[in-house]
Amino acid sequence: DGVVDINTLRDENGLKIIRHELKTFVCEGEYQRGFYRILDTYLRHMDQPKQPAVWVSGFFGSGKSHLVKMLGYLWDNFKFPDGETARSIKQLPDDVGDQMTELDRKQKLHGKLMVSGTLKDFPSADIRYSFLQLFLSKLNLPQQYHLFKFIYWAKSENIYDEIKAIIESNGKDFKKEYENLFFSTAIAKAILQVRPSFAHDEGNVKEYLKLNFKRVESVSREQLITTIKDEALPLIFSDIPCTAIILDEVQQFIGNDGNKTLDIQNLAQDICSNFKGRFLLIGTGQSSLSETPYLQPLQDRFTVKISLSDTDVE
Repeated sequence: DGVVDINTLRDENGLKIIRHELKTFVCEGEYQRGFYRILDTYLRHMDQPKQPAVWVSGFFGSGKSHLVKMLGYLWDNFKFPDGETARSIKQLPDDVGDQMTELDRKQKLHGKLMVSGTLKDFPSADIRYSFLQLFLSKLNLPQQYHLFKFIYWAKSENIYDEIKAIIESNGKDFKKEYENLFFSTAIAKAILQVRPSFAHDEGNVKEYLKLNFKRVESVSREQLITTIKDEALPLIFSDIPCTAIILDEVQQFIGNDGNKTLDIQNLAQDICSNFKGRFLLIGTGQSSLSETPYLQPLQDRFTVKISLSDTDVE
């Protein structure tokens, strides 16, 4: 359609689009240099105190979203139902291919994760909370903080599988029940069935859930780091995985709001400095960071700059 959607649906039609985009991606010129610089910088800073963030800029239609989308699928080595993978479909230039081979070696040691999307898809007055929702959604965990904390608690107490099985054996949808956490009789009954001494009755269970898993609209910087590092990731990975975080349309998200610039600055610092150098943050915008007053404060955070031009499109 001439416009790249950073998160294509994984239905039959979406898979055709992803396969087509991979096959027709031209990894030459600035795209090739951009791929190489991103991977080279990441690999050199892995397990270091700080991982530099990347800013990909270019006018509307220059292919910046396409570049980061292809990087994401190749990073994840996306697997199609027929067994083909992104890396088997797309033959890369030797220098980029060598970097991808080294990345694959690191991924086999630590695991891999690809998180992509736009912050505006998770509207919140708190950018950290928007980001946390995006991150949790990519791990197939509840996006809302209080619901995630409930799932984390249930798994930590080793009762998650049991209460889920009980609810589903009664013909109910577990996801719908926990999304209605404070009022779900099915959840309360299941907890009592698994742990009879937990509370006197269902009403007491519901009160406990209301008191301990309160709704929130924002998270602190410390909560963001702790939730991702010590709670969400350990549910799935044994170590901090090699993670590409692609935030598309960051400039459009910031607009002319200086407060959002500051929030993105802090978010970038937290992501790049707290995860053993294994989190790679990539943002995109139509302008280079030095061209726009509202983007200039980000220059010290996004130090790897990839600029696409008319020549690259041609």
